[in-house]
Amino acid sequence: MIISLLWLISYSNLDSFYIFKTHAKSMKLQETKTVAEMVTEKIKTACIFYADWFKEKYLEPHFKIEEQVFFPLLGTNVRVKRAFANHRRIIKLLTCSCEHIMVLNLLEEELGTHVRFEERILYWEIKKIATPQELAEIEKHHQGLCFNDAEWEDQFWLE
Repeated sequence: MIISLLWLISYSNLDSFYIFKTHAKSMKLQETKTVAEMVTEKIKTACIFYADWFKEKYLEPHFKIEEQVFFPLLGTNVRVKRAFANHRRIIKLLTCSCEHIMVLNLLEEELGTHVRFEERILYWEIKKIATPQELAEIEKHHQGLCFNDAEWEDQFWLE
């Protein structure tokens, strides 16, 4: 910006008022860009804090129930191993110290893939082999785990 302003001053036949006006417009554009960068950073930070909160309050307890109650009913097969690996990858993404937006994108993809895998494959397998008592036990454990994002103090998505 400074180089282009100097070029305008030295090589232009425009009067100094026009140069000042151009510089003022550039400053306004720069200010708008800075505000946009600040908002982007705030969104990224809020998403990271929300992801941390979600992991602690919901996801880790949910995974613990699945790993201790749900998966043992299926035994040790390839699908159960895949579910454990999915859990590890998701937790690893949530505990990653980097604040790059790609981590959030990977988390979104990984979590979505895992949920679809559980809904389309694992849950159907459980329904086939579990007794009514085992299904009731699974239900009992999951009832204590209700997701409620109203507990999150900064509901930035409502504003």
